[in-house]
Amino acid sequence: MKSHEREKVKCPKCNVEVRDGNFCEHCGAKLKEVCNCWVLKRKYNCSSDTCKGYKLLKEIIEGKGFS
Repeated sequence: MKSHEREKVKCPKCNVEVRDGNFCEHCGAKLKEVCNCWVLKRKYNCSSDTCKGYKLLKEIIEGKGFS
């Protein structure tokens, strides 16, 4: 495997083999409980089944979430 390639994992929801990441590239299901959050630039569990993206920042600013 080349250094820029990620390992393959099997999605628990759709059973398709996809590149390892936070979410399934095929069905969008969350692959990990604690994501490598691109918004916060660190490991974080937002407790969401989908990526909140910049909505996460809005929630943090409004005091609705951050741990």
